[in-house]
Amino acid sequence: SDQGVRGAATSEAFGLTDDPLYNPYWGYQDGRIRSSRTRKSQQPLALLAWDFTLNDDFRLQTTFSYLGGESCYS
Repeated sequence: SDQGVRGAATSEAFGLTDDPLYNPYWGYQDGRIRSSRTRKSQQPLALLAWDFTLNDDFRLQTTFSYLGGESCYS
């Protein structure tokens, strides 16, 4: 995924811009709206679950998960 990162803004900034979605990291470059900070990630997730029931009084549930890949900010 490739996402623009939201910046911190105060209620004063929202009031001055009259925009409740104001993001200080966004602006125009070459006529296009662009975020100056982005996050790119390639992180596959694997999940393995196992249920074992011996009888009505004994039940075992186990889960293993793995998240790999990379994530970077610019």
